[in-house]
Amino acid sequence: MTSPKSDAHRRHCARARSASRAVRVELRLHSGLDRQYNYLYANQAAIDHVGTARDKVIAKNIRDGLGHLPDFMHLWMGRVDRAFATGESFRVEDTVPVGDG
Repeated sequence: MTSPKSDAHRRHCARARSASRAVRVELRLHSGLDRQYNYLYANQAAIDHVGTARDKVIAKNIRDGLGHLPDFMHLWMGRVDRAFATGESFRVEDTVPVGDG
């Protein structure tokens, strides 16, 4: 079952993909992982973004959700490792192309 927010997000992304101009979409996704890459928490935006339920994310391992995208999974594991090594939280801004161009 999807939430109304995830349906709205999907509709927004579909409109953005069909637009010929550049579009900026900002999502404030927050999650926390432990040293073994298990999700300790995630805000509702993060849950909605992946189109699932909270119990499918919390206490699950990053490999469960991103294992099919190994390069992306290892990118995030590296980010988590650096956060534990430095003791600092981090903020990520990723750019994802939409549309045909």
